[in-house]
Amino acid sequence: MAAIKFGDQVQRNRRKFFMKYGFDLIQYVNLEMIGKTEDEIIDILGIFPFQLEKFKRDRTLRKLKPPKKRNQAF
Repeated sequence: MAAIKFGDQVQRNRRKFFMKYGFDLIQYVNLEMIGKTEDEIIDILGIFPFQLEKFKRDRTLRKLKPPKKRNQAF
């Protein structure tokens, strides 16, 4: 099995994110970092408010999940 190059994996993950939420994650992060409001971000990205809310809800739910236990053979 061929190893996936890091850059290829990053591009694949960005496409998967776009397909799930409908906007580019890198562009969203850049807009947040320069201090744009949520309404400005929605306008610049050209998305609906529910798309951003879905992303934020999923992110919150992911933080609330307990970490997976790993099998430890001792």
